[in-house]
Amino acid sequence: MKFILTVVFMAVTALVLVSAETPEGDALDILEGAREVCADAYKSCDTLKCCKGRPCKCNIIGQRCECKKHLVN
Repeated sequence: MKFILTVVFMAVTALVLVSAETPEGDALDILEGAREVCADAYKSCDTLKCCKGRPCKCNIIGQRCECKKHLVN
């Protein structure tokens, strides 16, 4: 009986140590980064290109760039 309890205790300890080493949100960040390949309308295009060939327009000083809904002539 002591042997079984010792094995169970060691298994639980190993699981706790392994789960403590990996950050919780790390896997979610990887999945979200892989999912985002372009920015949709009215989203920031500072780091991503705009989807569907939409134009990326910035304010006068070149900051706060966002994708526009329609093509602007």
